[in-house]
Amino acid sequence: MVAEEASSPGRSRFATFCWIALAYVLLVIVWGAYVRATGSGAGCGSHWPTCNGEVVPRAPSTKTLIEFSHRITSGLSAFVVLAQVIWSRSVYAPGHRVRRAAGWAGGFMILEVLIGAGIVLLKYVADDQSVGRAIWMGIHLISTFLLIAAMTFTAHYASGGRLARWRGQGNLGRLAALAIGAVLLTGLSGAIAALGDTLFPAESLGTALAEDLSPTAHFLVRLRVGHPFIAVGGAFLVLGYRALVQARYEDRLGVAKWGLMLRLSVLGQLALGLVNVMLLAPVWLQLVHLLLADAVWISLLLFIASALAEAPPEPAGRTSDPIGTVGEPAE
Repeated sequence: MVAEEASSPGRSRFATFCWIALAYVLLVIVWGAYVRATGSGAGCGSHWPTCNGEVVPRAPSTKTLIEFSHRITSGLSAFVVLAQVIWSRSVYAPGHRVRRAAGWAGGFMILEVLIGAGIVLLKYVADDQSVGRAIWMGIHLISTFLLIAAMTFTAHYASGGRLARWRGQGNLGRLAALAIGAVLLTGLSGAIAALGDTLFPAESLGTALAEDLSPTAHFLVRLRVGHPFIAVGGAFLVLGYRALVQARYEDRLGVAKWGLMLRLSVLGQLALGLVNVMLLAPVWLQLVHLLLADAVWISLLLFIASALAEAPPEPAGRTSDPIGTVGEPAE
């Protein structure tokens, strides 16, 4: 940890708040998946921000309670991120990497709110099986991963983490970008597969395989067969990248720790994915699968940040020219 980044009690408390905020947002994301998996997305009808035209629904059904509780927790997460943005501006100078990362988190949270509202207002919920719903699901997944990334870097920087230097990393830098792309693609295919499992639940493994390979099956059913192959390919790429980096930068702070977390989460995710297929994707296992996918994403980001970290700050009067992970200037 960089001494000047952790010396202030206010900054130390802010760093703790950032990690707690990230954990809370992850729980909100998992609860959102529960809303989708239980078909409760239409619990408040096509009304937003009200629920069935009411601020607080009266005599709500179970699905309404599930959807309404998700809206409440999502709204609280928006306030949490807003508090993070405001707090970062009170303890860090303009242009500081923490302020920039927190600002990105605020922007992605606004995007999340808009996408959530769009899904409800366009009625891409409950039993809708359209291409439009699949597209919006994909957009929602990417924006969620970007929000997690911004919040992760906010917490990482607030805890003393240095910027990642992409320039001059050669193949390792390009492989880092490929690993990020692989995880995003795996997550995207997983979201589509989960939607297919929700809308077209299978009665047995044999029936599921037959439906997946049938040319007359719904496109969501046929698409879900590709997710396991994408996941395995992405896992090999990520683990291969991890091995190459650790062989070169094993002595760098955080590389061994986050490399271990990355390996365990990737291998755990592969094992969980297999169990998920064998058990025909029960709701509880879908939620655990999603949470572990988020762990893979966070571990990869922090592993890359540790591996490609810039050198310690230059003496006063000299500046470096790092390329930050969230696009901020050298300090």
